[in-house]
Order: sequence, then structure tokens, then C-alpha cells
Amino acid sequence: MNTKLSLKMQPKISLGVVMNSKLLRLATVELEQVVWSELADNPALELAREVESPNRKHSDYRVEASLPAANMTSGYDRAGVAHKAFAHDLDRMVEQVRIIPSVTDRLLAQVRLMVDGPDLDLAMNLLQFLDGHGYLRLSAEALAAALNISTASVDHGVEILHQLDPPGIGARDERECLLIQCKHLEETGIDCGIVRRILTEVWDDFTHQRWLRMAKTLRLPVTAIEEARSFIVQNFYPYPLQLIDAGAENGETLTQADLIIVRNSSGSRIFYTLEIPQAQTLEMRVSPHFDRASKAGTNLGSGLAAADLAWIKAQLDRAHLFIAALNQRWATLRRIGQYLLDCQAEFIEAGPRYLKPLTRAKVAADLGFHESTVSRAINEKTVQLPGGQLILLSDFFDNSLATREAIRQLLVHSNKTLTDHEIARHLQAEGLNLARRTITKYRQQLNIPASYQR
Repeated sequence: MNTKLSLKMQPKISLGVVMNSKLLRLATVELEQVVWSELADNPALELAREVESPNRKHSDYRVEASLPAANMTSGYDRAGVAHKAFAHDLDRMVEQVRIIPSVTDRLLAQVRLMVDGPDLDLAMNLLQFLDGHGYLRLSAEALAAALNISTASVDHGVEILHQLDPPGIGARDERECLLIQCKHLEETGIDCGIVRRILTEVWDDFTHQRWLRMAKTLRLPVTAIEEARSFIVQNFYPYPLQLIDAGAENGETLTQADLIIVRNSSGSRIFYTLEIPQAQTLEMRVSPHFDRASKAGTNLGSGLAAADLAWIKAQLDRAHLFIAALNQRWATLRRIGQYLLDCQAEFIEAGPRYLKPLTRAKVAADLGFHESTVSRAINEKTVQLPGGQLILLSDFFDNSLATREAIRQLLVHSNKTLTDHEIARHLQAEGLNLARRTITKYRQQLNIPASYQR
């Protein structure tokens, strides 16, 4: 019988690399849930500083009280088995935190905190009639007929919806939506007197951008009208449901920043620094109790059984692996964030019109990363700009952002209602050659209606 030996190389991905990839792609809220879950499961892991968790207040563990009595020899006798279990646990945790409530679920959660009984049923039924913008387009009579209730009950239910956040849910049209938001701002102490007069007295002129006529009717200087218009652009939003839609349906969580850009000045020099808040609040360490127990257990006469010592070692290995993956996440985010600070300083300072074309491939090449690493690091991450607004990290790579901002600025400052064809002609004069259908697509992405609707 002939025996033939051959060498064959097969790529093998270590558990550390897999864990680095999984933790890197998580958004902040998801990462926090995975961290707290791991803290609860692994007594060898603890926070480097005291932080309150929604699920657990971390405290020192006694190793003697943490050893599993029943399963001491059933799966933790080998560190490799524990590592495989950890990978499985991490997959399970990631799958759990990816379950994101729908838009309706989020609104229902608010309603349940406000009312109960018949009012709760009424509001829940009305929520089913909201359109894609958050409006109740059907008349009170049509809603009453559909729900087999009186129009007075419909009006009462609509008043409940008007208390939801973001303000404007349940409005019948754009004007009522803005009036609801106006009331909300006034309740917080913000003066909206001129804005309210515009919405109630000269709404038609406002929608047709007749600024001089508005000033004459309201007997106000044109500068006051311009200030009110700018205030409306900055503080009001005509389609409130889409504020929830962006976060709920698409899985983009914009409530917490993964990176914070801070504007600093030294004399006449302006410079920016980068902060990663979770790098401090989620800083991890190995429990000193477990570390001491592991070292003591290697000595003869320690009193620890071999199975106990194997379990302690498995927990320590798991903790070290998790800490290393977290630190790798912070280091990768910091390098990419600093690169964007250096490359897109004009965008950060002056706005979307100054965004430079940039690709993930270029960032990866310049930083020595694989392109997939950059993509995972950017995925679903948010940045807080110096002015306080939150944007997606992927916006730094959106080449259409500058063009959409040019369209928005053109429509905001134009004295007449422009068609898409006229917008294309104006942009062409500025050196931006875009087809009319492209203008239409970008305008729709900005939630700006067609010219005949404005």
C-alpha cells in the first residue's frame, strides 16, 4: 500500500478577529447592551469605574461564590470550549439587540403612558390612519364612519395624538403640524409670536414665498420676516413621522453619539478634537479577585480543584478577549475619526456644501485597513458635530450631500417657486451639471414637495 503525504494550508480565523469584527460594527446602544449582558454573564469582567446600568449595578464578585457547582466539569474544563460558547453567546446577544420597535410601536408606547381605557383604544385606532408623514388626512366624518364612533370622539382622540413626540403627529395638514410645533416651543418658553402670526394670518403668502407681501400685511419689517423664516427652517419640520422613521425602520439610532467633535480655539487658530464617550464609560478590566485566584491556584496546596481552576482560567481568557476587542474598537474609531477631522475640516466648519469627495477605499488605503474594516466601523455610527447636531458617520462619504444642500439653499433663498428644470439650470450656472430626474430624486430625499405643491 502506498502512502502519500501532502501539505495543505487552510486559512483559519481566530476568535479574537471574529469578536473584533462583531463589536466594531455595533452601534452605541447595541454595544452597551452587549457589554452589560457580558458583565452579567462573566464574573471575571468588570467596569474600570463605577457606572449605573439599567439592568445591573456592578459590584465586586467573590470567586468562591461564583463557581458553578453543578457544571464544574461539564464544559468549562477546557478554555477552547468556553471560547466557542462565548462566540455563540455574542451572536445571540447581537441578534437580540437588533430587534428594533416599529414606528407604530414607539407611538403606542407613548400613548400607553398618557391614557388608558377607552381613550387608549381610541388613540390606538387613530394611529392606524396616519399617512407616511404622520398626518391624519381623512376628515373627522370619514374617521368616525370607519371607526363607528362620533366626530366628537374623533376630535378627542386627535387631541391625544397631538401630545405625542415628535410634535405634529396627527395633524390634518402642514399648517396644523407647524402650529402644533409652535405650541410645543411656546410651552418651553420660546417666543413664537411672529411665527404664529405667519402661520395663522399669511399662510398662503408664506407657502408661495411672498416675503414683501407678508411684511406689508403683518406690518413688520422685511428683516423680521426673514428672521422668522430662518427660525422656521431651523426649528420646524413638516413631516414628523419621518423623524421616527429614520431611527426605527432603517435601524439607525441617532440618539447617542459614537464620536463627538469638539471645536477649540487658541488665539485666532481654530482646531477640532475628537472624543469617544463610551471609551471612558465602558472601560473594562479583569476582576482582581479572579486574577489573584488564578495565580494562587497554580501553587500547590491552594485548595482549588483542577476543575475549579480550569473554570477560572476560562472566565479570565474570555474577559481578556472581550477587553481586547473593545480596545480595538476604540482604536479603530479614533483613527478613522481623526482622519475625517483632518480631511473634512471645511465640511465640519462650514456645512455640507464643503464636503469633499471621499471613499471608504481611500480611507482604508491611507490608514492601512482592509476596506471591510472601515465599512464596519462606519456602519450605523453617529457623530455629534460642534454645533450639537447628530449625523451619520457615513454622511462624510455621501458625495450627494453637497449637491442636496445646494438644492435646499437655492429653494430657501429663492424669491419664487422653482421647478426642477429651473433648479437644474441654476445649478449648472454654479458648475453643477445634473439631470432633471436627478434633481427630482434629491428634492424628494429632502422632503421638499414639487413646485406646484409649494
